[in-house]
Amino acid sequence: ASDPRMLDRLKRVPPWVWALAFALALCLPRLGSFGFWDPSELRLAEQAREIARSAHLFDPTVAGHFPARPPLDLSLAALGIRLFGASEWGARFFFALSAVIAVMAVYWAGAGLLRRRAGLLSALALGTTPLFVLEARQLTSDAPLLAGLALALGGLGRFAWPAEGRRRWLDLGAALVGLVIAALAGGALSGIVLPVVSMGAALLIGGRLVAGDPSAVNDGTGPLAAAGTGPDFPADMTLAASSLRPGRRGFAPLLVLLLFAVGLGLAGFGGFVAGKYSWLVGGVPHAGAPTHTFEALIREVGFGLFPWSAVAFFALARPLTRLDGDNSDVRTNARLMFVELYLLLFAGLGYAFSSYRDIVLGHARYAALPAVALAIGAFLDEALEATRPEPVAGLLMATGTMVVARDFYLAPEDLASVHLLDKVRWPSQVSVGELVLGIGFLAALGVYAGLAARSRALGRDAAAPAMPAAPVRRRAARGFAVLGRYGLQGAVACALFFAFHLAQVIVPALSKHLSFKPALESYTKFARPGDPIGRYHVEGHGSTFYSQQALIDLPTQDRVLSFLRDSRRVFALVASSDLAPLDAALKQANVPYHVVDASSARFLLLSNQLGPGQRDQNPLLKNVWAPPPGAAAGARPPWTWRVPISATFGDSIELIGADFPQTVHRPGKIGLDLYFHVKAKPPAGFKIFVHYDGPAAPRLIGDHDPLDHAFGTAYWLPGEYIRDHSETDAPLMTTPAGTYVVYMGFWPGGEGRRLKVTAGPNDGEDRVKLGSMEIK
Repeated sequence: ASDPRMLDRLKRVPPWVWALAFALALCLPRLGSFGFWDPSELRLAEQAREIARSAHLFDPTVAGHFPARPPLDLSLAALGIRLFGASEWGARFFFALSAVIAVMAVYWAGAGLLRRRAGLLSALALGTTPLFVLEARQLTSDAPLLAGLALALGGLGRFAWPAEGRRRWLDLGAALVGLVIAALAGGALSGIVLPVVSMGAALLIGGRLVAGDPSAVNDGTGPLAAAGTGPDFPADMTLAASSLRPGRRGFAPLLVLLLFAVGLGLAGFGGFVAGKYSWLVGGVPHAGAPTHTFEALIREVGFGLFPWSAVAFFALARPLTRLDGDNSDVRTNARLMFVELYLLLFAGLGYAFSSYRDIVLGHARYAALPAVALAIGAFLDEALEATRPEPVAGLLMATGTMVVARDFYLAPEDLASVHLLDKVRWPSQVSVGELVLGIGFLAALGVYAGLAARSRALGRDAAAPAMPAAPVRRRAARGFAVLGRYGLQGAVACALFFAFHLAQVIVPALSKHLSFKPALESYTKFARPGDPIGRYHVEGHGSTFYSQQALIDLPTQDRVLSFLRDSRRVFALVASSDLAPLDAALKQANVPYHVVDASSARFLLLSNQLGPGQRDQNPLLKNVWAPPPGAAAGARPPWTWRVPISATFGDSIELIGADFPQTVHRPGKIGLDLYFHVKAKPPAGFKIFVHYDGPAAPRLIGDHDPLDHAFGTAYWLPGEYIRDHSETDAPLMTTPAGTYVVYMGFWPGGEGRRLKVTAGPNDGEDRVKLGSMEIK
């Protein structure tokens, strides 16, 4: 008996409360629990700390010591550091708060321009996009700009065509506040020109829309947005005549704003000077050709909106189907058409202006996320009404969603790069491919089923065929109807799960590998008072966020060697990419070293001494072995292999064994382990090529760098044994079943010559045959 009462109480909760609870839960929890990403976020944190220490909070250059930036964003980070201390929480707090304001401003805009359910769906759509989630919880962010644009978008739209038919000056005041915030956070072009010109263009293009009686609407869109009739919008007058006529209430401020925005843009376009801050674009224009191609922003938007990427495209195109100009008897809600046109123009001009900023500055994020989120919310709100089935549109959206999910699976680094304006090397320790494919499939299925079958499930599709007579087909039809009834809600639930998983699981896991916080925390844990710590090829900006000990700069490899020779216990923070050359140099110089922290994929903490209870975490120990001093002649590594071989490449590298499966089922991965004995110093720069030659072309290719880029042949030393592991995909569609012969060799890449087989079996092409396997 308590369940119905509980449901009734939940239904009475205002939608804005749900939107606020969602925004707070997404943006604030564990905000300071993961480290600054190096170097992108750490540089900003260091700059914000210097601003906080200075006398001028709104001078991001700190008297010329840093590059110029818009005055608001890092000033908010500096204010947080002043209030809460130099920590991740302090630096990020006001960015997260700006993100909360952006979500609530989108809700406010949607509730006023459309209706409250659309406002809630829009808030959820904004908060479930990866681009927004990452910007809400990091310093590499335009969160203040998004908050200002959401306020400006909603305020201008509500003032231009109010739901009650009477303009409120409070809406215009909110729009002006949003314009000021956006201009201070992202420059005048994105902050002022974009929202005002978008509104002006919507009024101009939609000038013939008639604000009529909602009862005349016969396409089911009547409830989706208030009609907007009233003193300012007589039913027999067009929008153009009623809202743009000189002397009408509200015309003057709209006209002044439009003229100001246009004049601002025209005045600023001619004032660019390379290397000098521009208030128009909110950055320092760079000299030379653009650094990003046209597709860079498309990829950012496509990946940054997942799983709504395809839905956003159709949602933004919605007004084009309503404004087709035909003479049919179908009547739709004029105010809904105006709102959707406004959102389309805002999103389109936002892309154009962001592309322009990208060309001028060399970097820019897509700024019009609030408009896209509102378009998605309006689309979902209408789809939930199920006024008509749309199976073709649903199928296209589902296909587009799966295409983006597949691309994420193949290139997961794009998930972390959408807000960084640069590629990051995705750590292999963080796996998201299967999760993204699963989320993409469920969201795609929900959208397709909801658009194709929801109207039938709710009994609103008069043209629906009768239920099939066959029992199996009848059960399938009923199951699809149930899926259609709840598919859209399921898609929203998938997006919510992915957003929270991204915020609370994926980002902290990535931060472990993209921040040197874990390594410095280990230093604080293991070091004794006075133990020095150095850094080699690590910028070290902001290192005192994690340790009060100053890092000694070690500019050269020789300096690292002399530092680790110290009789005292010392530590060195190094990039993991430098481990192989350091390992070779330290071994040749007989300088012992240990890795005391290898939890990060990018940074390692070395020491010349192990403390009590510590173990060496050197990742090379697993796959690189050399006989210890005093070992008996002929000592062998602690590995075993199934296929013994003896073949020598270039008189320096002896292949002594291999492991690979005898049978593989498609689709699957072929694992291959190769075991080498280094007889002499090998030539540098060689990759390992692997060929799986089967019954038909094309062959499977497993070329790769030794030890997954971690230990190139340049650093192999005589006497060492090397174990190399690689995996090769065997796709179902392009891999014929049959017997495959496995070959391997060494190759420098490109048109370079393979390393010669100087001893042992050779197929005549400087390849060694390892054996055969069955692919089924």
